[in-house]
Amino acid sequence: MPLKIYGMTASPPVRLVLLTAEVLGLDYEFVEVNIDKSEQLADDFLKCVLAIFLIRE
Repeated sequence: MPLKIYGMTASPPVRLVLLTAEVLGLDYEFVEVNIDKSEQLADDFLKCVLAIFLIRE
């Protein structure tokens, strides 16, 4: 099962994640999330496990 990456292609961080996945040769599926249509509030999106990294100096 491929990794699902949710985001907007207009987002620089999302583009970086997609580029990294390509360079590493990962099998992934990109799911476009349109915040103008409030898709980030949809049940399918809210059920996702989100990876959050905190970087402290």
